[in-house]
Amino acid sequence: MSNIVNTSITFLNHSSVLLEHKSTVIFTDPFYDKPAFETWAPSPPCATNPAYLLAMSKSGNNFAIMVSHGHDDHCDDRLLKLFNHCTIIITKFSSPGLRNRITSLGYTKIIEIDEEPIKFHDVELSAFINEKRSHDDSLQVINFPDLTFVHANDCWWSIDDKHLKIINSIKKNKVHFASQITVADGYPFAYTSFTEKACMDIVRKMTVDRIISALTNAQNLNADNFIHYAGHVKIFSTNERVNQYSGFVEDKFNMSKISNFIPSDITFISLMKPILTLLNIFSKTFENSASSI
Repeated sequence: MSNIVNTSITFLNHSSVLLEHKSTVIFTDPFYDKPAFETWAPSPPCATNPAYLLAMSKSGNNFAIMVSHGHDDHCDDRLLKLFNHCTIIITKFSSPGLRNRITSLGYTKIIEIDEEPIKFHDVELSAFINEKRSHDDSLQVINFPDLTFVHANDCWWSIDDKHLKIINSIKKNKVHFASQITVADGYPFAYTSFTEKACMDIVRKMTVDRIISALTNAQNLNADNFIHYAGHVKIFSTNERVNQYSGFVEDKFNMSKISNFIPSDITFISLMKPILTLLNIFSKTFENSASSI
């Protein structure tokens, strides 16, 4: 089998990625400038103007939007409405909420996906829901002829053994794994009952746990590359603590450096194998920081 990779992967912002293979283009989880939940803004902002993406969608390409779940920072109504001439791919949830939302934006070409792969031109698509963790979020698998992109978005937790077995059976030789590792919802800083010290303890542990979980998932898929995303937001609220500590992993948490991607980056961070060494670094980082407090 050829090792030549013809698929390009461009990080746009937050959990928006542009995947291109020949004439097939998939644009994941659109989020541009409309504040999500009224107070969240993408940070850093998207480097690609929607006008460019819109032109691509009308240029004759097999262009599709892909939405992992219905949270505002993954499903920007104002941006999505511009693309309602396109095919949109969504996970088939037990609740019709996401489909109803998409329909209300004027979409008529809707593809719902589940664990059984569905073809979109030369790409196979599937989705996996771990209902023990969430009924309204999903991990999506995008299988191009030359590589697999695992769009885990907010699903940072351990991949279910059954799902892991399925994904490993359908993946290509090259696997790019993308997952959230940050705490993006303002907890615990939004709660005044927590002291600053308690907040930092909680967030540091939650972040390290998510890093370990995401990298373990990448290892279990034998992924070639890893990107952390889906936490690239800043919150602008009346709570200064929430605002200060929102966003992607930074040195303020006194952890080992995590490489952050800038919108328009095309190459992903290497997994820095052996991955178990990296997992041990993060475990010890938390232990050391906790003991010093």
